[in-house]
Amino acid sequence: MPKSSKYTEDQLQKAIDTLKLNPKLKITNVAREFEIPTLVGWIKGRKSRTTRIPINRILNDSQEEALKKRIIQLDSNFYPPIIEHIEAAVN
Repeated sequence: MPKSSKYTEDQLQKAIDTLKLNPKLKITNVAREFEIPTLVGWIKGRKSRTTRIPINRILNDSQEEALKKRIIQLDSNFYPPIIEHIEAAVN
């Protein structure tokens, strides 16, 4: 489960506004002042962990969808898929 943020949207907006008004300020100093550890990521446009595609993902979206359909098809024919069948389909 992702960690909850300890800062508010208002704090984040104030920090961004401060950086826009004073571009010579260091982002890390402003982040420390407003207690926003992820400010550098916000400024650089980094996506949150929940929206990023995992690195260790084996299947792409279409392959995953095809595997889901196959599992549903097997189940509807009263032939429940076993782990070996799923592993064979993935590999």
